[in-house]
Amino acid sequence: MKDYAVRMGFGLHLGWSIEGLIGSHHKVDASYLSPHVSMSAQLEGGTKIFGCNWLLTEVVFDLMSNSFKALC
Repeated sequence: MKDYAVRMGFGLHLGWSIEGLIGSHHKVDASYLSPHVSMSAQLEGGTKIFGCNWLLTEVVFDLMSNSFKALC
């Protein structure tokens, strides 16, 4: 595939979640439920809108070192 490039977007947020198992006897997957998980998903979707690789919330920004904050 000529000129093909992988593009990934990341939404970073911090908070609690509840893990639950879904599936059947043959296949079980983990699912995570929380408004914080939803926030991360919305941020990830926003990377497509804004054309950037990652978006983060103030909660994550406040936990960063000063040198890393300077890069933001």
